[in-house]
This record gives sequence, structure tokens and C-alpha cells, in this order.
Amino acid sequence: RRNLECNVGGDSEDLNSDLDKAVSLGVNPNNSRVLWLRAMAKVTLQLETALDFAEKSLKNATTDQDKTDALFLLTWFNASGDHETVGKDYARKLLNHLLPQPTGFENNIYAALACMVLEDPIKVASYLERARTDAGTNRSKLARLYFLQGLFYSVTDSYDLAIESLKKSVQYRPSCIFTYLFLAKIYEEDKDDYDSALTIINQALERSPKMAELYLRRGNLYQSKEDYERALSNFQKVI
Repeated sequence: RRNLECNVGGDSEDLNSDLDKAVSLGVNPNNSRVLWLRAMAKVTLQLETALDFAEKSLKNATTDQDKTDALFLLTWFNASGDHETVGKDYARKLLNHLLPQPTGFENNIYAALACMVLEDPIKVASYLERARTDAGTNRSKLARLYFLQGLFYSVTDSYDLAIESLKKSVQYRPSCIFTYLFLAKIYEEDKDDYDSALTIINQALERSPKMAELYLRRGNLYQSKEDYERALSNFQKVI
């Protein structure tokens, strides 16, 4: 399980492959944690499929932490897609589940995201500060903290601060492809800086040269730059 979870945020094809191997070795495919990991593996390219796995993970949760983790995914995925109202409903369920007070790094991160979805910046800042205290010098936790901080800055239109936080997240965990994708998205959509977005995607491709989402994003960037030959070359790699 530990090795599988180390792949979260990395190459989704590698994570899916590892999950298939785990199931072939006897791991229950309907285990809540396996379904949670399946959801994480699908989120970049197939959000609706990821949502389906997250819902199954919640349904099959047998521990309090598994339920908390599944509610977190359902809050995040719905709010990121076209289901904002549903995302807010899950955010309230997540906060209620964490009552009376979130404890530990993980749950403070989850509470911060829920408050972000519910547009409560004061509580977001409070939970992030608690998470920062709990993180200490743990590089993996600091990477996640700065990622969420970058997300917070992006939704409040503080894009330069978002970029700064996301770059710190990459420094602490350079293997997390999600962070590169989100950073490139800000450069492309919010800063109209296609060259910087391409630089970020190229850095991600050095780490995950098989990840289809990266070629799709790079193709879109070349298309925006009217470099249609390179755009087509990247799109063909997705097929």
C-alpha cells in the first residue's frame, strides 16, 4: 500500500499498472483504498470516471479515515468540475465529519480545502497554518501544503503568489505531476504566458514521458502559439 500511495500525483499509467498488479496478487478490487487510488489515477483525464471511483470508495469505506479520504476526493473533484453545488454539499459533509475540530496534518489540509470550496478564506488560512505547524520539516507534507496554498491563491486571483507556492511544492516533491499541470494551467489561462507553461510541461515530461495528459496539454499550448505542426505531433502521441 505504501508503494502505491507514493505514486499518487505521479504518472497515472504507472499507478494504474501497480494497482492491477496488487489486485492480481489478491488485493480486494473493491477495497475503499484501492478505489480511492483508482480515482486519483483517473482525475487528470477522466474526471467523471474518477468521481465514480470516489463514490464507490465512500460507499465501501470501513474505517473513519477511509470515509474522510473519500469525502475529500468528492469535495475536490466535484468542485473542480461542473458540479459546484454538489462540491459544496460534500464540503459541508467533510467538515461535519471532522467535527468538533480537525486534528493532524491530513485533516487540517482536508478542512482547508472544504473551506476553500465554501469560500471562507479566513478559515482556509487558519487550517493551513495549523497544517504548516503539523508538517514540520516533512518534505512530502510541505509539498502538499504549498500545493493547496497555491490553489487557494489561484482561486483568489493572486496568481503570482500561486505560482510561487506551486514552485515551492515542486521543489519539495518534484515527482508530483499534478503540480506541474496546475502550474502550467495558471501560466496558460491566467497569465497568457505560453512559453512558461511549455517549460513546465517539458519538465514534467522529463519525469513522466508516457503520460498522455502532458502531450495533450503541450499540443494545446503549441496550437495556441499557432505552431500547428508541433501541436499535431503531440496530439498524435495521445492517440
